[in-house]
Amino acid sequence: QKCLLPFKEKPILIHILDTIKNAFGSANVVIATGYNGDKIRELIGNGYGKIVVNYVHSSELLETRRRLLLAKDMLSGPFLISPGDVICQPELMAQLASSYETDRSAGMIGSVSVSNLHEKVPTHALIKVSDSYVAEIIYPPTLSWTPDQFREVGIAFYDREFLTLAEEAPVDLKFLSQVLIEALQCGKRFRAEQYFSQWYHFATPEDLAKS
Repeated sequence: QKCLLPFKEKPILIHILDTIKNAFGSANVVIATGYNGDKIRELIGNGYGKIVVNYVHSSELLETRRRLLLAKDMLSGPFLISPGDVICQPELMAQLASSYETDRSAGMIGSVSVSNLHEKVPTHALIKVSDSYVAEIIYPPTLSWTPDQFREVGIAFYDREFLTLAEEAPVDLKFLSQVLIEALQCGKRFRAEQYFSQWYHFATPEDLAKS
């Protein structure tokens, strides 16, 4: 798994756990493992500082929707999603959680992170924002974009209702960006948090050399 690749002298996964620790102090984390899942368990064990770690596993090559659903029985309330190939600063995770708690209301079921640095994640969804809320999502993304479009970073904070939507979504929707589109069409609302600080995305091992 990409999260085991070293970046700045430690695995990407350790960077992510450090970010969670610095954002929240303590947390319950569920890691969805696939290939080399045993090596992740050996590296992290059942905890990392004040972070309690549990695991779900599938040897299948799962898309983001089915990967999230592996953890459905371990998620009893609001939850943060952090991909294993994205590193951000702690303030983004804290900002997502805070905006969710502040703006939570009927129909508002999550906060998603967006950036204007399109070249970092050209395969991620394009998002239009209106009054700090997600107005439109384009996925798969087009090869070009307009100045009013942002790129989905992939880190988000959701109400558990989003997990239910992912579970009930048509089986041909394989990615969480597609579930977001479906949710918008059903009248659900998502806060869009623009992120301007340093962050990294490692789509391939070659990206490590570029960062």
